[in-house]
Amino acid sequence: IGGNDIEESASLVSSRVSPIEEIELTYGDKSFIIKTSDIDFSYNYAESVRQAYNYTRTGNFFQDLKNRVGLLFEKRDLNLVYGVNLEKLEGIVSEITEGVSVEPIEPSISINGEEVVVNKGVPGRVLDMEGLVSKIETAFSRNTFDKIEIPVEVVDNTLDDIEAEEYSKRAKKLIGK
Repeated sequence: IGGNDIEESASLVSSRVSPIEEIELTYGDKSFIIKTSDIDFSYNYAESVRQAYNYTRTGNFFQDLKNRVGLLFEKRDLNLVYGVNLEKLEGIVSEITEGVSVEPIEPSISINGEEVVVNKGVPGRVLDMEGLVSKIETAFSRNTFDKIEIPVEVVDNTLDDIEAEEYSKRAKKLIGK
């Protein structure tokens, strides 16, 4: 964009950057598509160019000099400015949560008369909504739209056989009291 004014540069950037129409989120063998039109996504090319223009015009002489000299030796990719309706994006992500998350079943003990039953529990997984939204925002700002892996945290409070046996013994002691 060097040598052009902001309007010419914005026009040049808009002709070379094609906004994506959809993004694909994956978890294991599951795949989810978000249409960018559903979340009111768009790039602000003029502001993107303005920020690039101001990269070496911060008002701090030494920082600006460092940035200018750095550009002579190393290419610098600056993020694009974009707009998106975060409320709509978070709504769609919350729908995806239902398809990915599995509520864990916590361990429990039930006593029926003299019988003690220990449920070891079942692990679950919880979608990291903030992490996923952050990954999507990064993809938007960098205009990189490979498949985005959905970040999921495994929640596992299950008991192993030794722990289950110990809890069973403790419960049996309590029955007699």
